[in-house]
Parts: sequence; C-alpha cells; structure tokens
Amino acid sequence: MGNLREDIVRVAIGSYLGVPPHAIDASARLEQDLGLDASDIVLIMLRLEEMAEAELASVQLERVVTVADLQEIVRAWARERLVDDTDELADAQRERPSRHASGIQRIAQLGRRQRRAS
Repeated sequence: MGNLREDIVRVAIGSYLGVPPHAIDASARLEQDLGLDASDIVLIMLRLEEMAEAELASVQLERVVTVADLQEIVRAWARERLVDDTDELADAQRERPSRHASGIQRIAQLGRRQRRAS
C-alpha cells in the first residue's frame, strides 16, 4: 500500500466508482480509463476535501488527467498545510514565553534582589 495521501485519492475514487481502492492504478486516466467526466471529478474532489477536512483549489482540476495528477494536488496541499501548521505553532510559541526563559528571568530577578539587599 502507498502513503496516506495517495491512498486517500484511491479511496475517494474507488468509493465513487464502487470498486476497491487497490484496483485504482495511479496511471489511470480519469476520463478515458475510468469513464469519469468533469462533474464526476468535481464530486470526487469534494469528497477529498471532506476526507482531508480542507479546501483544495478547484482551479487545479483543469490540469488533472490521471489519478497521479490528483494525488499530486493532494500532496501539494498537504505540504502547504504542513507549512501553515508549522507557522501557527511557531507564532504560538513566540506569544507564550517558554518555561526555560521564565526560569532564567526569575533567577536574574533573585540575583538583582540579593545585590540590592547587600
């Protein structure tokens, strides 16, 4: 079995066509080999969005010919989402001081208090 992003595409297409996902070949052409038309592809894309809990750019559908093309769109989306999630995590960490930093600040404050008391 392939990776999850490839499998999710095969699952969505297989579910739509009523065939097992492993029967969907990555090199299969959506229209010629699988008999899908543009509206079928849009419906599959909507299913992928539902499964991935994301909105995939429909403008990219114009260049989709094979199952592999659709898999590449999902891979690109996953990479983009990973970057967005990483940026959000970095922002959250910048907003919240680390325990280590606050510990160092407390030690510095204690040192200043001791110097003043002397």
